[in-house]
Order: sequence, then C-alpha cells, then structure tokens
Amino acid sequence: RRAREALESIGASSIPPAILVRDLSPAARYLVEFAKATMARFTILLLDEPTASLTSQEAERLFTVIDRFRAEGKGIVYITHRLEELARVGDRVTVFRDGRRVATLPVRDAGQEVLIKYMTGREVQEVFPPLRGTPGDAALRARGMTTASGLRNVDLDLHAGEILGVGGLIGCGKSELGRALFGLEKVTAGTVELFGQSVPGAALRPDALIRRGVMYFPADRRGEGLVLNRPVIENITLASLSSFERAGLLQKSVEWKTGLRLIERVRLRPPQPGARTAVLSGGNQQKVMLMKGLVRAARIYLFDEPTQGIDIGAKAEIYQFLHRLAADGAAVLFITSDLLELLNTCHRMIILYRGQVSAALAHGEATEERLLRHYFGEVQEAIRERAG
Repeated sequence: RRAREALESIGASSIPPAILVRDLSPAARYLVEFAKATMARFTILLLDEPTASLTSQEAERLFTVIDRFRAEGKGIVYITHRLEELARVGDRVTVFRDGRRVATLPVRDAGQEVLIKYMTGREVQEVFPPLRGTPGDAALRARGMTTASGLRNVDLDLHAGEILGVGGLIGCGKSELGRALFGLEKVTAGTVELFGQSVPGAALRPDALIRRGVMYFPADRRGEGLVLNRPVIENITLASLSSFERAGLLQKSVEWKTGLRLIERVRLRPPQPGARTAVLSGGNQQKVMLMKGLVRAARIYLFDEPTQGIDIGAKAEIYQFLHRLAADGAAVLFITSDLLELLNTCHRMIILYRGQVSAALAHGEATEERLLRHYFGEVQEAIRERAG
C-alpha cells in the first residue's frame, strides 16, 4: 500500500508495485527510485541527471514533487547538463569545470550564454563551429515514409556534405525516424533511396545498410550502443570484427592499431583503450560509440541525441566532430531535442509534430520562436482551423 501511495505521489500510478524492476523501462526505473526517496525521512536530496531518460511529461511531474519538497523545507542538490531545467527547479547555480568550482550565481542571472561561458571558458559562438561548405547531391531520400510506430508521410532529403537537423518534442517521432531509416522500425508505406538508387523493403535492414555505407548511433548509448563491461578497444571494433580477421583468427595488433588511431582522432581523454567502458564519463562513452562508426568507411551517419547527458565541453567536441564529417563529404542526420543545437549546428532542419513533418527550414530561416511554434503544432492547428 505504501509503495502504491509513493508512486501515486509522483504521478507514476501506472507502474504496478508488484512488477519486477528489471522489466521496467529506464525511465520507469528512475521513477521507482525517486518514489523510494519520497518514503524516506531526509533533509537533503541529491539528484544526478534525474530527467535523462524521462519524457517531458514525466519530467514535469518530477519538478512538481521537487517543488513540494522545497515547500516542506528540504534541500535539493540538482545535478544536470540540461541548462533549460535550472530556471525551473533552482534558486542558485554552481558551475564546475575540470573538477573545480568556477562560479555560484542566482538563477535569474544564469542565462544559457552565461553558463556556457563558465562551463567551457568560451563564448557561446565559440562552442558551435561556423557552418561551411555547400551541400552536394542527395545521399538519402525518403518519400511518404510511414511506419507502424507512428510516422506518417515523412519526406526527407539528406545531402552529401550536409548536417540535417531533426527536432521536435519528445514523442514527436524523431527517434523513430532515425530507427526507420536504419531498418529498425517497420516501414509500412513510402520509398527510400540511397545515392539515387531505390532501396527495396527487404533491403531496409541494418546489416544491408551498413554494407551500403550507412551508420546509426542510438540515443540510448548504455542500453543499445555499448557493451559496458567490456574494454574500450573491444567496443570500438565489435561491429567490424570481420575487418580484423585473417584465416579465422583475430589480428589483435591490427585491431589495437585501428583503435588507437581512432582514440586520437576523437580526442578521448584520458586515452585508455583497455579500460572498462562502464567507468568512463558520459562524454567519453559517447565518443567510444562514435568510434564504432568510424571503423568502417561510411557515407551516411544517423545520430540520435548524440549530446544527451554530456557536459558542454564534450558537446562542443561532438559538434566539431559532426562538422568534420560533413566537411569530408559525409551526409549527417542530427536528431536533437536541443533548440540551440538546431539553430547553430545544422545547414537545414525539419521539425516533426505527431509523426509528421511540420516544417522544413534552412539555417538562415530558423529562429527560436519559429521553431517552437512548429514544435507545439501551432502552425498546423491554425491551418486546420482555416480549412475547417
């Protein structure tokens, strides 16, 4: 009974108290952990990246409970890389860089540009590299793509030498789009072309797409992208072991040479190829997953939330990495929930709303206000009202 009441108090009444935790999603597991905290007598609560795996609705319920704790006189230490959350939950902000405190200031004075400067030692325009180059021919084209998971009539063109951003609210279908383009979601209607050639439905599979130069990086790096209890070097080469095989034997020296070259290329610091991947920071784990996709020569890269849950310094390195790929002629699809990333990192962007493309904008056409209107479907609803 008390467990049920605790779950109800944080808006998680849909979680059965008798279910095994191993059968829950990562988001549901965190809500259970948070419900457990509400049952304890405490004066200070430490929360480390509490919304990393939550939907916007679940996060808002979490914030409501935090407000209740604060009203009861409890102290909350809230650790996050999501700068936009600070104004919602905080009174004061303390910024650390390289293990040292660099600033403490009231939330009202902690705008995103101010925080980025403290966190990186750089101005915000120095965090995002300038857009360069002119995109080439279409590398990937989708027309009328519809999936069983909720995408409807999605049209998309991704060009060589381009970073195409995909934005929208959680649940809009942007992650499903990345998975569908890599053959992980069943496509029920529409067509897909790679480099001008039609891809039949039977060939829309991860193994076939990898052979044709497509690489996909999932949002859940810990659950889907990495084997955490294995060394860094093994995670880098795991998806490409055939490249290091001769006469049925693994050429360890070639494997390590390749791994060390990639470690230097993505600037993994400290460079620890033999370390267990689980002990790395979130930013370094993300770099390990990126290296998996660099072992093979790919021409199309599909990234789903590559900067999720990592600090701003690591994010800046990821942005540089994406731009180097595009400068080398690769086609880059960049799925993100971060408005600043869309506005500053992408040549073009599409916004999804309820599984459909609500807008397609060039870099110079996009503003924060315009993107948000499409995020919340205001433009689509206005069109429907006029049509009705």
